[in-house]
Amino acid sequence: MASTKLLLMWYLIPGLGADERVFRGLRLPGPAVVLPWLVPQSPTEPLRHYAARLAEAVPLHQPCWLVGVSFGGLLALASDGSKTRVVDFNTIYASDPSVYTLSPVARPGELWDIAWANGLWVACGNGGKIHTSTDGDLWTTRQLEGSALKWLAGGSDGWIACEEGTGYYWYSADGASWERHEFGGAFFPISIAWGGGKWVASSTTGTRHSSDGQNWTTSTGDASWVYSAAWTGSRWRG
Repeated sequence: MASTKLLLMWYLIPGLGADERVFRGLRLPGPAVVLPWLVPQSPTEPLRHYAARLAEAVPLHQPCWLVGVSFGGLLALASDGSKTRVVDFNTIYASDPSVYTLSPVARPGELWDIAWANGLWVACGNGGKIHTSTDGDLWTTRQLEGSALKWLAGGSDGWIACEEGTGYYWYSADGASWERHEFGGAFFPISIAWGGGKWVASSTTGTRHSSDGQNWTTSTGDASWVYSAAWTGSRWRG
C-alpha cells in the first residue's frame, strides 16, 4: 500500500472557445500554467501536430499534471510520438460545490467508479486496484486480484466492487480488507447500488438484491434489462 501527495506543476488546457476563466474556481495542490490555444497552421493541420506544438510550452522531461476540459482533454492525451506525456488520472472534489480541487489518484484510463460512504471515499478501476481516502486528497492504493473493478457502491455495512465480465465481486466492511465472492448462476453485473438497507445488483438478465452483501436473491417482476438502479428514499427505480 502506498499513500502519495504530489506537488507538481499543473498545465491546464481550456475547452474549445474558452480561456483561463474556466479554471478560476479550481484549487490545485501546486503551481499552474494555462496553455492558450494556438492558431492552426492550416485548416487541415493534424490534431497530433497541433498537440505537439502546444506541448512545446511544457518542458519535455518535467514531471507534471496535464489537465484538459472538453476538447482540451483530447489534446491533453495527444502526442506526436516523440513528446508523449504520461498523464495521471485525477478526481475533482469539493467541500463547497462552487470550488473544486483536483486530486491525483491513478494513471490514465485506470479509474472507473468512485463513491462516498461511512466517512470514506473509495475508487476502483483497472488491474484490480482499490483507492481509498478520508479527505479526497491523500489516497491509499490496494492491489486486489481479478480483473477490472468497474462498478462500486458503499452502504452502511460496507463496500462492494464488481469485476467486469466475470460474475465476481469484492466485499469490504471497512474499505481496507476485501474478500472476493461470486454471484453465481451466470450473473454478470453492470451496476451495483445501496439503499433502503439493501444492495441491488443489475445485469442484462435481471437484478438481484441482498441485505448483507453476500447472500443474493433474484428480484421478481419485469427487470430483464436494468442498466442501473437507485434508491429514492422510499423505493427503488431502475
